[in-house]
Amino acid sequence: LPIKNDGEKVEGPRVFVGPSAATAQLGLNESQFRDQEYLIRFFYNDIVLLGKEQGTSYAVHDFLERFCNVRWYGPGDSQMVFPKTATLVVEPREVRRRPAFAWRSMFPWTQFTMGRELYNQPSNADLDLFWRRLRVGGEAYACNHSLEGYYDRFWKQNPKCPEVFVAAHPDWFAQGYSESELEGSGGQPPQLCYSSQGLLDQV
Repeated sequence: LPIKNDGEKVEGPRVFVGPSAATAQLGLNESQFRDQEYLIRFFYNDIVLLGKEQGTSYAVHDFLERFCNVRWYGPGDSQMVFPKTATLVVEPREVRRRPAFAWRSMFPWTQFTMGRELYNQPSNADLDLFWRRLRVGGEAYACNHSLEGYYDRFWKQNPKCPEVFVAAHPDWFAQGYSESELEGSGGQPPQLCYSSQGLLDQV
């Protein structure tokens, strides 16, 4: 099937990926979906793969697995299995769903030597695509080291990324460290001050 943008003339069967003027004419748009929800819907000569934000990606990969028997056993094209046929025939069945869990993730064990060796040293791009194909992800969130950027934003300007500096707020960082302790942590306090109301408000 040729790939066409919105507004270009298309002859014959069509597969709509994501929201477009054509899906709006069919009465479908993103506002009708909850977060991460997606739809696979068959019309007479058309297929709609549509969801809210990353839901469209889920719809595409669900369609390929459910109706086309495509499988991904690891990152990279060498780990993808798909049947080759001159004519693709699918049995129409509507699917509308959203993941049961808002967050679906796993510790990225493939970053370690053993995991990368098992997958023949995949690139980071192949790993990212593999997780998307498995519908790993969900709502955006941050934890653990997510506050490390506060040093460049609120401690002092970093010459490597001066544009992110907002203002100096030394009271947002832990107090009472000796000069030698500060030297051991690169000249800055190794902790934030979690009793600082200014820091709490910012977070």
